[in-house]
Amino acid sequence: MNAEVLEERSLPLRIEVGRGRITPADLLRLEEGSVVELEKAAGDPVELYLSGRRLGRGEVLVLEGKLCVRMTEVFSALECLRVGRIR
Repeated sequence: MNAEVLEERSLPLRIEVGRGRITPADLLRLEEGSVVELEKAAGDPVELYLSGRRLGRGEVLVLEGKLCVRMTEVFSALECLRVGRIR
């Protein structure tokens, strides 16, 4: 496959920064600016997934008040195929 074809494509990237539980009543009260606590904090490692396959690892950062992720490791194509799809 020609690499130029891939450069034009948009693929889903998922970064899981935590999970939490919330009641339906609390969910309905959420509005813009609401804060939802997650398990991860600045400096914690996260997994990165591209099109459902694990792509690499990163680290949670907070820059200028915004949650960000710095990629710290990108797996080779062979490693991505070996670890398989997410569950």
